[in-house]
Amino acid sequence: MTITKLNPTIKIRLFLLLISTVSTMAVLPYIIIYFSGLVGTIITGILFLAVMFVNVLGSILGGYVSDKIGRKRIILLSEFTIFIGFVFAAFANSPLGTFPYATFVAFLVIQFSTGVGNPVYQALIIDISLPEERRVIYTYSYWIRNIGIAIGSMIGAFLFFNYIFPLFIGVAVASLCVFFITLLFIKETYTPAFEKVRENSYKSFLMFKAYIQILSHRFFAIFSIASLLIVSVEEQLTNYIGVRLANEIENPIPLAPFLLIEIDGVNLLGILKSTNTIIIVCFTILVTQLIKNCNDRSLLLIGLILFFGAYTVISISTTPYTS
Repeated sequence: MTITKLNPTIKIRLFLLLISTVSTMAVLPYIIIYFSGLVGTIITGILFLAVMFVNVLGSILGGYVSDKIGRKRIILLSEFTIFIGFVFAAFANSPLGTFPYATFVAFLVIQFSTGVGNPVYQALIIDISLPEERRVIYTYSYWIRNIGIAIGSMIGAFLFFNYIFPLFIGVAVASLCVFFITLLFIKETYTPAFEKVRENSYKSFLMFKAYIQILSHRFFAIFSIASLLIVSVEEQLTNYIGVRLANEIENPIPLAPFLLIEIDGVNLLGILKSTNTIIIVCFTILVTQLIKNCNDRSLLLIGLILFFGAYTVISISTTPYTS
């Protein structure tokens, strides 16, 4: 199945995914560096935990509420609140002055609203797709998101610290465009049965109970912990590693011995983020074909060794071409 044969609403959603990913990834990988430079690393860690907490809280509430009142209203509210959050962040970093704690409040709002919207978008796709279509849809979604990450990361690497006010305004405008396109072209995909509220509440309780039972399964619990550890290492590219590169490579240095291009630590972070996603987009299918007959356990172990080995090098290296 090609993308042209998908439901028009899904095609619009994929287009909006590209817009929102490019715009937000021009900001999010660098916000930790921004805060660490203004309030220190310890305070930044506390602020980051708060932002992540409200994002998770928003995810829990978004899916639940959308089952009660429908998808479109939640998505519109989420996108408009993100727009307001970025406008507030822009004016907290305007020519009039820089206010990091006001920016923190703005990002609490932005990440909470993002958390609210994400599960609702997933539910919207499920509402209007057939089971046999979803593998194709999520493949396109994965590719488009990674393309957006690559583009957005490069934009932010060269604009964030020198043009932060217009960058935030640009991201706000992109969020407003997503809002209006959703308002005008995406139809409601789910109408809740209000007469079954009590029944649905009981089903929600049963679902919560089922999650508890799943988490009590030893194999699944170990798998979840391992996945958490992998993600925690991967996220260090825009957390600890990003801050370290920004602090240790303050002055531009050659990208490679044979190139005249010079970059600083922030530029290098953007290049690393973009390179990572470009490799994913370009080589996923090729690598999948090459290893399809190999032992899964061996592949997993080799992949983990390469993964953690590479992140170890990035964690200590300050030379662009080795990173």
